[in-house]
Amino acid sequence: MLPSAMVNVKAELYFETNHSNAIKPGFYIHEYLQRPFYVDAIHTVYGNNFEHYLCPTLTQNVKSLTLSGTDPIDFTSISQVFFPHLSFLQIEQQLDAEKFRSLPRNLKAFVGNMKNTNASQMKLEFPETLNKLHLKVDSMHGDVMCQFDISHLTKLHDARIEPSTVVIGFRGEHTPLLGSWNLPNNLQKLWIYYNRMIIGKLETIGSSITELEIHCHYEGDDNDFIQDLSIPESVKVLAIPSSFLSYTGRSITLKFLKDHPQLRYRVKFPDGLMKLKLTGNSDIRRTLVLDFYVHKFPNLEELILWLPGHVNAIGKFPKRIKKIHA
Repeated sequence: MLPSAMVNVKAELYFETNHSNAIKPGFYIHEYLQRPFYVDAIHTVYGNNFEHYLCPTLTQNVKSLTLSGTDPIDFTSISQVFFPHLSFLQIEQQLDAEKFRSLPRNLKAFVGNMKNTNASQMKLEFPETLNKLHLKVDSMHGDVMCQFDISHLTKLHDARIEPSTVVIGFRGEHTPLLGSWNLPNNLQKLWIYYNRMIIGKLETIGSSITELEIHCHYEGDDNDFIQDLSIPESVKVLAIPSSFLSYTGRSITLKFLKDHPQLRYRVKFPDGLMKLKLTGNSDIRRTLVLDFYVHKFPNLEELILWLPGHVNAIGKFPKRIKKIHA
């Protein structure tokens, strides 16, 4: 019989202590079976030998599973017997990319870490049921040069691809390349570390995307690099590095911008943009230029300036802005 205090409660169980010092699994399961309750999520360091400390009665309703231990993972143990309704899986240890094809085929969301690879091209065989993917890529030992293909994930709506480790130096973050990515065209939300990670032009990734964040620009590019950035017209919420709109020096005038059209027009914002966040770095020698002559922002309501450097605004301020954070 379910304890009265547990009615309509979704419980998350944490198995985080050293297994040798924990309550004996047999005793725990015996007590649970005497007074069972609804378990929605499990976070464990004990590994995937679930039969040693869990039972199908306990796990039958579990939708979320996090494995944070260091033991080798056998994905066949995450079976229909123990987790018939599993939709979210997080694995904190690094995995070979080939392992992804063994993930449970009914997953809706996956959070994981991928080892570096020497391959030049690779299709990542994630379950085609995924609608959310958060992947950290190991670049600790240098650039990842592989072309990764996840374009077959036609149900994927939310993707985040970032490094597993970020090195902080005098000029801010430094991270090697994380490969190039062929993305599905049905994404609604995308977080990527570098703009150059996307194969092809950014504006071609689909008309469904409404939220986009590019964390920084690759340090190997010039400070005033001429790299076009055309944001898809469907984007409503955008965060990009201020380096796309900044220049070396403080005296950036309208004449300077007119004399350098290849820099002035390198970014194209959608007219429907409602929220814009510009993130900076530690290089205070650069000036962020808000060129409202070029960028009218007719629907912009919120502007966030998250940077320590200098800001120069020219032209008429957008009329619809309600919030400014600086």
